[in-house]
Order: sequence, then structure tokens, then C-alpha cells
Amino acid sequence: MNGAFQEEITSMSNFRYKLIEQIQQLGDNDPKEKELNEKVDRLAEEIIKSILSHFDFLQFDFIMEQIAKLGSCPNLLNDDNGNWAVSTDGYQNVVSGDDPQDVATHFFIEAKEWKKTPKEALKYFLEENEEE
Repeated sequence: MNGAFQEEITSMSNFRYKLIEQIQQLGDNDPKEKELNEKVDRLAEEIIKSILSHFDFLQFDFIMEQIAKLGSCPNLLNDDNGNWAVSTDGYQNVVSGDDPQDVATHFFIEAKEWKKTPKEALKYFLEENEEE
């Protein structure tokens, strides 16, 4: 069953990327750009809604990859006390290129964001960010 949900989300994600490629091919001040950007934004919202609707059937890594494809940089954090949080709020040094590099990251996690499992933390993150 989860394969069908993943295929649906992957299809929306792939179509979203095709729209982004179309936008990049447009000339300056092309009137189609606004319309395509609105479609890209609507697809992002639909992808998040679909993930939340089928959350229990989707794998953690699939969801994290989809969030990253939407332009976020999700981070799974552990407090060394058995609690987990997912956050995109923080800062790090800038990395360039495709090779792994040393990175220093800094996050502030509110107490309410810590959850007992990574997947529970991910669900909380998605639900909180959807409300914003």
C-alpha cells in the first residue's frame, strides 16, 4: 500500500521539478513565470498534505528526502537523553561542491519539539510547519 502513496508523491515531486525547469528556461519578465511559480507552490502544499495524510504508511527516509526536495534542509537531532527533534531552524557554515565537508551546525530546539522517536519528531515538525 505504501508503494502507491510513495509513487503518487514522487510523481507530484517530479512534475514540480519539471515546472521549476520551465521557469529557469523563461526569459526575464516572462508573464508565464508568476503562473508557474504559483503552480510550484501549490504542488509543494499538496505534497506536504499527501505526506501527512499517508504519514503512517511512509518510510522516514522517504519523507525526509521529499522535504529536502521542497527546498528545506531537515535535520534529525538527538539530545543524548533519548529524545528526537527535526528542525530546519539553525545555521551552519556554507558548504560548496558535491564532496562532503566539515560542517558546524547550531540549533535551538524548544522543549515541546523533543519527541520519543524520530518519526514522531518528524510528524510534529510537519504539522507545526503546515500551520505556519
